[in-house]
Parts: sequence; C-alpha cells; structure tokens
Amino acid sequence: MKKTGWLLLLGCLALPASAQIKVGDNALAFNTQASLGGKSFAYSLKDSLEKGPVVVYFYPTAFGGGCSIQARAFAVNHEKFAAAGATIVGVSLDDIDRLNQFSADPEFCASKFPVASDTDGKIANAYGLKVNQSTVGRKDIRGVTVNHGSIDRTTFIVGKDGKVAATIGGLKPAENVDQALKEIQKLAKQGRLIIFHQAGVASSLARNLFGFQTRQTCFRNLTILLGCCTAHTNRTNNFIIDNDR
Repeated sequence: MKKTGWLLLLGCLALPASAQIKVGDNALAFNTQASLGGKSFAYSLKDSLEKGPVVVYFYPTAFGGGCSIQARAFAVNHEKFAAAGATIVGVSLDDIDRLNQFSADPEFCASKFPVASDTDGKIANAYGLKVNQSTVGRKDIRGVTVNHGSIDRTTFIVGKDGKVAATIGGLKPAENVDQALKEIQKLAKQGRLIIFHQAGVASSLARNLFGFQTRQTCFRNLTILLGCCTAHTNRTNNFIIDNDR
C-alpha cells in the first residue's frame, strides 16, 4: 500500500477516538474522586446507574459564571430529577479542593448532588469532549485564578442500561438543565410504559394459563408472573452493563 494510503487509513481509524459519543453508544462507567456537601468520596457511575438513569453534565469550571448558574439550576430542580428516578453528577477539570468548596456552597450546588474531578481530562476525552487549554489563567466569579483548561458545556443522559439516551449541548446554562429534565422525564415515562406493557402481557398469560379462578388466586399467580418478568429484565440489564466494563 502506498504511503498516502496508510496515512488515510490511520486518519480514519483515529476519528472515533475524538468523536463525541452518540445516542445509543455505551457510556464510560468511570470511577473518580467527587465531592458532595464539601466532602470528597469515591464516585462510581456504575454504582449510580444501579439506582436509575444518571445525568452526567460536563462544565468548564467550578465558580465559573455560567457554571454557577447551571449548578444552581440543577440544585433547585434536584427533587424533580429525583422524582423521575434520576441522579446528577457534574464533571469538570477542577481538583477536589475547589470542588469541595463548590459542592457545599449554598448558592450553587447546595449539597444537592456530587461534582466529580477529571483533572487530566481522561473522562471528558472518553466522552469525545476536547480540553481547551487556552482558558488557563482566567478568573472565576470570586476573582480566583483557574489553573486548568475547560470543557464545553455538554450533558449526557445515561440510561440504567449504561447507554446514552440523549445528549445536550449548545444551550445556555439554565436551558441545558431544563432540557435535561425534559429528557429524564421522557425516559421515566418510557420506563412506566414498558412496565405497563409487561403487566398487560402477564395479565393475558394469567387468563390463558389459569382461566377463571378466584380473585385471590388470580392475583397471586399474576404476581408470580410479574416477578418473573422483572427478574428477566434485571438479568438482561446486568448483562449489558457487565459487557461495558
């Protein structure tokens, strides 16, 4: 193969590494240091996904102008996200000391959700986001120098199966949060429809298998069938998540 052919092939192979992950792609189940309410801890996206979908939002810096607005909006709407079964985690290039201050600040994160540290940008890169080093040395809203680059404000809605359900970018901070909430509520509605569908299938099976019985007997048999459906769904989800590791 000619040299130009090899260069073209290598260029094509390199494209996916820098391309932003899309809806339907597996999301990196990262582990990193994070802060909640001013206290650092080991955050695991995989563990969080076991509880339900996760809003993973990347932002330029703690105490940034737009970033503070966005954090405040997530804090104010935290209960709405929780009601839809979702958790939130912010990701930035800040070190854990800055994040301890940011997560506990009642004007911003207000101890409502964790913010994770990605000082080397590896998590951002894994999601296809680039680090802009030209912003090093800027000042935050407190007048403190920011000694790291920045990541474009981008939000990923990660479903319980570990796959990206939606991506949100190019919006103002508060609008980004509003759209994230809409996507999470839509995901929750889809989940309820699946459950209703399973219940309908189980009910039909119960009638076909057990015929006319007492109400108590039908209810017991239906409960057994629904339990089987749930167990099968959980096994399928665990299989998908294990494949992502």
